[in-house]
This record gives sequence, C-alpha cells and structure tokens, in this order.
Amino acid sequence: DESGLLGGLTLEKTFQRSTVSFDAERGWDEGYLEEDRRGFTEYWRAGVNFRHQITEDLGFYSRASYRRNDEEAENQDSSMYQGNVGLKWDFLRWYALGLDYRYRKRVSDDPGDEYESNRVMLTFSWKRTFHWPR
Repeated sequence: DESGLLGGLTLEKTFQRSTVSFDAERGWDEGYLEEDRRGFTEYWRAGVNFRHQITEDLGFYSRASYRRNDEEAENQDSSMYQGNVGLKWDFLRWYALGLDYRYRKRVSDDPGDEYESNRVMLTFSWKRTFHWPR
C-alpha cells in the first residue's frame, strides 16, 4: 500500500583494459530475493566497482558497497557492508568458469539481526546467441 521513487547515479571511467565505476542509489524496495525478509524499506546505497581484463580470456573484478536501510519501525535500522572479488575465465567461445569470494556484514539496532558471512562460489556458465526466425 506504499509507493516510492528509486533514483540512481553512476560515474564510470574506462581505461585501456580496466573500468572503474562509482554508483549511488536511493529509494524503496522489498528485497524479495534477499536472505533477510524485511518488508517495504527505504534505503540508500553507495558502491565502487573495478574490472580488469588480465588477458583476452581472463578477467578480474571487485566491488565494495555500503547500504543503509531506514526501517519504519523505530530502533530497527540496519546497515550492510559488502565486498567481493573474483576471476572469470572464458573458454571455448561459449563457456565460462568463475571463482568468487564475498564478504558481508550486517549491523543492526537489534543485535539478534546482526551477522557476518564469508562465501566462496565456483560457477560454470554457458552462453550462446540464438536467432529467432521472423
């Protein structure tokens, strides 16, 4: 029964084999796919991204961000610090293998909602362009 606006800004600089970007966002969301079901929440977020193509097939990326949730209930505000780094290797034209490490820390006015997590993820992906006949 509530509405809100979402606004964001991204600044990006591209170098020969690297890209750096800074982004900020303010708005409302519900976080359907997040670990913490928190309802419709006003928030703001800021982050920095870095990507570097080490070789033609191997890329490195990193990201750091901070998010502040302004909960409607008093004494329920929370903050999230997050950082991740990873490598992605493209091979045989359509396949990719990735290795990612992610750190996340949630700080809340309610000590029962605080946590830290460390995750390592190995991913395998396949992509191919399909042309649909008209």
